[in-house]
Amino acid sequence: MSKIKKRFIALIVVFTSIISLIPLGFNSEVAKADDIPAEATASRVNLDGTMTPLPSRIDSTTQEEIHTANSLEDNFDISLKNIQKTQAELIQQAKDSKSSITGVTKQEIVVKAINEAILINDDGTANTDGQNAVAGMGITLSYSNSTGNGGPTPVENDSERIGVKITGLPAGVNKIKYSVKITTLSIIYKETKNSDGTVTQDATPDPAGEKTVTKYEKTITIENGKDYATNQISEMTFKAYVGDADAFNDKDEILDATKNENNTVPFLYSTTVTPDPNMKLRYNFDVPDSLSALKYIMTFGDMINLDKGVELYKNGIRAVDGSFSLNGQKLSGDLSNRSKSDLIVIKVNSVTNDSSSTVKIAKAYAVEIRYNKLDAEKDYSLKNAGITKLDFNDDDDVKAYIGKAFTVTKTTSGFSEYKGKIYVDSRAGMISINPTLIRSQSSNNVAYTVTNNYKDSSGKTKTEQSQLKNGKQYVNFDTSSDYNQIQIDAYEGKDGNITNSSQILARYLLDVVVINNDNNFTMNLEFSKTTDSNSDVVLTQPGVTKANNGEVSFTSSRRSYDLYYGSPNANSVIVSFTGHQSDKHEYIKVFFADDVNSTNLEEATESVNNLPDKDLLRSTSLNVNIAHSRKKMVVQAYYDKVEIKKDENGQDVKVKTGTYTVGDSYVFYLPENFTGEVTPDPGASSSNASLNSLKISGYTLTDSDGNSGFSSDKLDYTTTVAKEDTTEKITAIAQDDNVKSIIASINGSDATYDLTSGESNEIPLNTNGNTTITIVVTAQDGKTSKTYSIVIKNNSKGSNANLKNVILSQGDYTFDPKEDITKVRVDQNVSKINVTPIAEDSKSTISVNGEEYSDSAISVSLKGAQKTEIDIEVISEDGKETKTYTLEVYRVDSSDWNNDDNNNDSSSDDDQFYDDYNDCWVDLTKYDEWGTVNGKPVYFDKKSRQVKNAWVSTGGKYYYLNNLGYRASGWKVDDKTGQTYYLDPTNGEMRKGWMNLNNSWYYLGLNGVMKKGWLNLNGKWYYFTPNGQMVVNQSMYIDDGVYKFGQDGAMY
Repeated sequence: MSKIKKRFIALIVVFTSIISLIPLGFNSEVAKADDIPAEATASRVNLDGTMTPLPSRIDSTTQEEIHTANSLEDNFDISLKNIQKTQAELIQQAKDSKSSITGVTKQEIVVKAINEAILINDDGTANTDGQNAVAGMGITLSYSNSTGNGGPTPVENDSERIGVKITGLPAGVNKIKYSVKITTLSIIYKETKNSDGTVTQDATPDPAGEKTVTKYEKTITIENGKDYATNQISEMTFKAYVGDADAFNDKDEILDATKNENNTVPFLYSTTVTPDPNMKLRYNFDVPDSLSALKYIMTFGDMINLDKGVELYKNGIRAVDGSFSLNGQKLSGDLSNRSKSDLIVIKVNSVTNDSSSTVKIAKAYAVEIRYNKLDAEKDYSLKNAGITKLDFNDDDDVKAYIGKAFTVTKTTSGFSEYKGKIYVDSRAGMISINPTLIRSQSSNNVAYTVTNNYKDSSGKTKTEQSQLKNGKQYVNFDTSSDYNQIQIDAYEGKDGNITNSSQILARYLLDVVVINNDNNFTMNLEFSKTTDSNSDVVLTQPGVTKANNGEVSFTSSRRSYDLYYGSPNANSVIVSFTGHQSDKHEYIKVFFADDVNSTNLEEATESVNNLPDKDLLRSTSLNVNIAHSRKKMVVQAYYDKVEIKKDENGQDVKVKTGTYTVGDSYVFYLPENFTGEVTPDPGASSSNASLNSLKISGYTLTDSDGNSGFSSDKLDYTTTVAKEDTTEKITAIAQDDNVKSIIASINGSDATYDLTSGESNEIPLNTNGNTTITIVVTAQDGKTSKTYSIVIKNNSKGSNANLKNVILSQGDYTFDPKEDITKVRVDQNVSKINVTPIAEDSKSTISVNGEEYSDSAISVSLKGAQKTEIDIEVISEDGKETKTYTLEVYRVDSSDWNNDDNNNDSSSDDDQFYDDYNDCWVDLTKYDEWGTVNGKPVYFDKKSRQVKNAWVSTGGKYYYLNNLGYRASGWKVDDKTGQTYYLDPTNGEMRKGWMNLNNSWYYLGLNGVMKKGWLNLNGKWYYFTPNGQMVVNQSMYIDDGVYKFGQDGAMY
């Protein structure tokens, strides 16, 4: 035990001896170059010559650091506390502290940009353009690495600071971007104990030398002259353009009449904004996606003289002459950086500060414009005004259009108010306005009220509500001879119905400008006896006899009357139009029916024979014979459209090009001809076999008189269709929803086709290029019929602009003629590719990247790009159709290639993935069946791709997938047909039959289409408003009479 103890003591002695030979600094760490004191990098912003930092704050929205000078100042300092030391000083400090240290040998502030003008590039080189721009703004920089040298001036009792002095910052919002660089040196200290007991100190610089690091880079805002800037710009207006901004001239007018009167884009919205309450030369503006261009107009106060012009810098770049304009105190120009903000510096050339004046006037102003992205759901700018004229709606000469420029203000209620003008020809009678806003163009979620705010003779403002006519809400636009203003209020809605009337979304106020004010049409009729009658003609209310003192005068607001003309002694009556004629020279036509309920009207012989004279004018008075079998007379105003054309001798001649109705129709029952008690009864079987509309999808019909379009009184039509068409989609809509049948047949064929009113039906064409389709409409009574014919000719030139195939000299791809874009992979060493397009119609014209293709492949260079787009344009033989296909050629190795679009393979291990190219989900486990994405029901087609914007039928039920591919619910309006459907909110199934929703009854037909107008069901008549709601427990004026409806909606 004692031996072990002695051995242990010996080891301790040896170990102690070894330790004594090691330098005393052995255990101390060498300080790192980035171990820098916080005080070395803490920058301060203050007025030059002062020791007090400027007041600062952090913007809660942008997190920017803002320093504010209330007065207009000349010099600002950005500085650091000077703690620099020389190498000798650091060595001595290490010896004194007997430890290794790291010290700062250099501190530097580097200004990299001022007001978006770049001074120093990212690679550290100087940016000459930016330096010239800063100098042009009147700004200078003075740097110092120690006290003096033109840099920040130390003040009494303040420690020495270094940095940069900025002179001449404009009044307003200045953005300063700078970095702080620190250079450090580490000193390694060690001690060596000599054999004689003395200690040798050794402090040497780190062999790695000095290390320079950028501790941080930041952007601050210096607001110069906050109090001074108030009212220097008296007004800031933004002009926001939706659509083609170039269509407007410098007076905000559109001189092109076609664009000015089109009731759709372009539109201009001018908004005057107030400055940010916390920063007087900063302005905020909401930018919607619909915006195509944005301009500003700054109006300067009287203290600023702009007579000698200005220099303007936008985002650090000097604006060239012509890119902005100066008009008096107004400065205007374009704004382009609408995703974030624009910073504009205006240097006034004529400013001089009077040395004797105590008021300092700025030579330059820095204005910041911030942009806030506006959600499309809050964009209430117009896409289309949706104006319908009550009279002359088919006549383009009778104008009704909305003005192009609006002034936008924010009301105290929080919604925007758009003030503009509307121009209406007095002959239009009334107008209906159902606008499409940007918000509502993709989803039918806005409804409107339309009124006229007019001034009466005393100058008091009154409001006139709209009226329901022909299924639409119409409003008078010229109630007052002094002032009329159309007011359109937008609300949350669905399918035209307001769902939340407590909050206005937006309001349009349109001052009415009446065109052709003295050229309007007004309806008035007079009735007089003929020589064969001893009795005066008398009008009464329907059902009220002369004996009961029911006599009334004709007024245009009353639509139905009883007429007594002296039967049986009299056989005729003189009907005269005595209203005011416009320059359309209106006249009347008279029709008769043998039953009070019949809509099968026959024009009176005298009316038919009222032909135009040599000046194409017709008589306004008709002596019509009334057979005793007639039970009803209908009078309707008409006008003939007349155009000036050249005859065979080149002379101008008047030509009648069409006949159109104008105004309301008026019904006169003839009770003297009633054989018994007869009252109007819409429940009787109708004899109306007329069509209301007849269309061939994509083409226009021409009647036997050469007029374009369909007219119910014209039976024969022709049209020319594409050469390659073998079938056509025909849609026939009957005037009476309850017609017994609509049967179509084709010449040379025994086949017949049952057409459903309002639905598209595909009919085959003859192969010889000429097809006559006969359509027989049989009325509800099963007796009355009407026959229409359409002669269809196939064009001799083809309209096919499709490709059959594309052959490439090399590459991996699959061409699908139905797809507009085809992806192609070639190896990286491929520098060109030969393209051979093959058209379905050999007579079409093809070009590749603008080079016309004949019979030889076209070579396309792929050099210098990993991706090359090749456009193939096909123009049909007749020149009417154009289609463009795009080849996206990628130069990439096959191992890196994955083209889901062409081979449906995926490198993903998951069966469900998102296809970015086709913008849809793919589920490889689904085939024409339901699935889920994000927990929501979706439908995958036979290619396992998500269905979007389409109907699907499964299990005998119909469903609709919306634009996101999710199963839709609620109301759905078909964009193509305008028909309305309802999808069950729980399972998305299309509803049929009766449905009660929000205490209103609706009827959805066997095809799911929401019913509007009359419906005969189980022997009862019902009426549904244009919004689909059944009329219950009220009386309603419909067409030519007043009808009563019970609690169950049935007419009684």
